[in-house]
Amino acid sequence: MTWVDYIIKAFRNLGNEASYDDLYAELGRLKGKSLTTTQKATVRKEIERKSSDSENYDKTEDLFYSVGKGSGRWGLR
Repeated sequence: MTWVDYIIKAFRNLGNEASYDDLYAELGRLKGKSLTTTQKATVRKEIERKSSDSENYDKTEDLFYSVGKGSGRWGLR
């Protein structure tokens, strides 16, 4: 599974909307260990790349939305 696959699964497990901290915890549970600082940065990067709400959107899949820009909360479209 890719990081995006894990992130989607984590969002679904968390009711389709979550803070980064809740996502990190759920992703750690799914992967069987706590995320490293580098892995947390990867999660943020992947969410931003796949969200038209982000300046870092890669214009491919629009999977995630921001729950108030700068709030650290995201949702699964």
